[in-house]
Amino acid sequence: MDFNPKEGTLKVTDRWEATNASYAITGGNAIYTLSESGEDSKVYSLIDGVRTEAPCSGDNLCYITLTPDKKYLITADYTSGSASVYPLQNGTVGERVQKLTFEGSGPITRRQASPHIHQVKFLPHIPGVEGEWILAPDLGSDRIRNGSIPHTVCRTTGWRYLQ
Repeated sequence: MDFNPKEGTLKVTDRWEATNASYAITGGNAIYTLSESGEDSKVYSLIDGVRTEAPCSGDNLCYITLTPDKKYLITADYTSGSASVYPLQNGTVGERVQKLTFEGSGPITRRQASPHIHQVKFLPHIPGVEGEWILAPDLGSDRIRNGSIPHTVCRTTGWRYLQ
């Protein structure tokens, strides 16, 4: 896409296919998106006109974010109530390296029988605190899941929840 802020125009310069794409972000010179397609959901990257995809282990991905160091991509997997972590190599998404699975339910049993993670967001870095804190709102359990990711590896530690 080409955006001209002076003229207020947006021009499509390239197209690529992603089944039922529901969310997209940019990082460096790459575009990342995901497909919200049940068990067939995928994560896609487009860099320099080349599209790559990685199969997902979560159902109905609905949100995607980059870690602050831009080495990993994390998805919110709505139906499976999980979050998944994918490495990035030169902007290209790799196969999932971690799946964070949650448990719980909420008071409205027809809608909240199980977890439904619908976003993953990093808090701004807190000086003097090691790692980065991530929040994962869980509609199915009426909780906000939270944990920290150390700088050296993308492994969450001590997931807790706020009610």
